Formats: sequence, C-alpha cells, structure tokens
Amino acid sequence: MISATGAYPPLTAYQNYFHGIFLRHFEPESVLLYTSRGYESYIRKLLMSWTVFSSDALIDFPAVLYFITLYYSGKPIKEKSCVWHSAMP
Repeated sequence: MISATGAYPPLTAYQNYFHGIFLRHFEPESVLLYTSRGYESYIRKLLMSWTVFSSDALIDFPAVLYFITLYYSGKPIKEKSCVWHSAMP
C-alpha cells in the first residue's frame, strides 16, 4: 500500500538498515529509537557523511557510469530500455 507521502523504495530501506547497523557498531547512542532525536556529536556527523559517500561510491556512481558508457557507445538506446528507465528517476 502506498502511503500519503508516496512509496518507499526497497533499496533505500535496505541501505538505511545497513547504515543503522554500521552506526550502531561505532556509536549506539546515535540510533536509539526514542533518545537519538536531536543527538549530535562529531563522530556521528563524520559517520553520517561517510555513509553518504559510501552510498554514492557503491551505488550511484557505478550506475551513472554504466549509463554514460552505454549512452555514448554509439548503439541506439530504445526509450523502453531498462537502462533508460533506471537512469531517468
């Protein structure tokens, strides 16, 4: 069922789950359910920045590179192609 705010992509949910496990290993206070809201520390900010960097390096950059490689390979890309649709959102 789609909520009022829209659907939550499964890849993003798994990505957030693994980031939570990673953060809980280094600083458990930063991911506690009721007390982590408003929690700030230098190590938490550093770890959150690294989770963004690692997500970009492992998921976003390879996908963009793959699309650019296919797009400029000279082969025609059909508009109904999976590559085209994965790059458009």
